[in-house]
Amino acid sequence: MKNKFLIAISVIIAMFVTSCKDNDVYTSGPQGSDIGVRFAIYNPSVIEADQQTRTFELILLRSDSVAALDVPIAVVTNEDNICTIPSSAHFNAGEGTTAVTVKISDSAPIGQEYNFEIKIDDPELSISNPYLLSGISFYYGKVSVSQWENLGDGEFYDSFTFYSIATVSVQQSTINPNQYRISYPYTVDILTEAEWGDWIGGPTQTNIIYTVTDDGHVTWNKFWYTNTIYDATVSYPIKAYLPSALDASLKPDDALSVVIKDGDNIAYFDLYPYFWIDGLGGFEENEVILAFPGYYVMDF
Repeated sequence: MKNKFLIAISVIIAMFVTSCKDNDVYTSGPQGSDIGVRFAIYNPSVIEADQQTRTFELILLRSDSVAALDVPIAVVTNEDNICTIPSSAHFNAGEGTTAVTVKISDSAPIGQEYNFEIKIDDPELSISNPYLLSGISFYYGKVSVSQWENLGDGEFYDSFTFYSIATVSVQQSTINPNQYRISYPYTVDILTEAEWGDWIGGPTQTNIIYTVTDDGHVTWNKFWYTNTIYDATVSYPIKAYLPSALDASLKPDDALSVVIKDGDNIAYFDLYPYFWIDGLGGFEENEVILAFPGYYVMDF
């Protein structure tokens, strides 16, 4: 009986192997060109074009840069036909980097985002290579004409998180002049200097936006992230809350955050966010100073 069972199993295996040989022939697909043309992975996914030029660039890379090369570009998505897109990009001989320049229509309203996707038009992979880690064969993102005007570099000091003062770009909205935006100050370098150690690595954001109220106070949208985590646990990010967004009973503390002016100019924002870990607790208010261009934290 045992022998019959073994024979039956052997027949089934033989049938399966024969079937695989007959029907499931594997053919490898194209591997990609050694030229390796691709969109750089560091191209931003959200692009804001300058109001004056209304243009932006996307960077293309290639691995083999010996000869000059024209790269065909195909449009996948161009919402409302808002962008003018070249049909090709050109690499000069010896150059491993070039750029595709895209123009946003003069009719596009400031601040409105549009979906946008282009790709290297190379179905046979004769010049591109989708397997390279440093880039991909397409670009997808959102584009808009920026509503933000650069005012210059300012200084940011968080008395809870920092040892040093961070340099940030300060921008003002052209749609709502009472809104200001700064580049994200909570870099790994500045947090490492402050000896946060394993507590570094929480969520981050691209910018922080502040709004000046008619009575001279400063608010923001609920909280901003500090790129720190409680007890080295990623599920416990430390946030800088607008007090009333944390709890309605803290609304009077919103009034602590104010604009300080030098004549008609804003000298700095004196801010008092409530530092908090959702579900655990927090550290109450700590002073944060945002000095505007031409002013310095150490002066206050």
